[in-house]
Amino acid sequence: MHVLRQIHTAMRPHGVLIDIHPQPEDPRVEIVGRDGSISVGRVDWTVDSRVIRDARKRLAAVQREGLFRLERRRMFEFRMYHDSVDAWLEYRRDRDTTSVIPARLLRAARREMRAEGSRLVVVERARASALRRMNAPS
Repeated sequence: MHVLRQIHTAMRPHGVLIDIHPQPEDPRVEIVGRDGSISVGRVDWTVDSRVIRDARKRLAAVQREGLFRLERRRMFEFRMYHDSVDAWLEYRRDRDTTSVIPARLLRAARREMRAEGSRLVVVERARASALRRMNAPS
């Protein structure tokens, strides 16, 4: 929460903070090809979901303190496309991703990726919030 107070102090009066976080839910994995998309499973985000919920609690706390007021909130899907299962795994390794991929998801993804022109898509739901800076309470 200390960081949110520092952000509040650094912002211009009535400035807007945009907060974007994934939803605390397991992202789904699809294989997209010429004939549409096939869901092959979900990535286990148990640990990530806890971190997201904690961050939201801290944000809600500074709102209760009167430092920020929620002006607008939107939900959207964030899609990451990969040309192969191996490319996706490499992307995750490069970013030290710790979420768990069930073995059955990998098997299904490899099986469905056999079709020419297929791409693997990781779909995360996310939330964007516009928070107006309020004057610090006296």
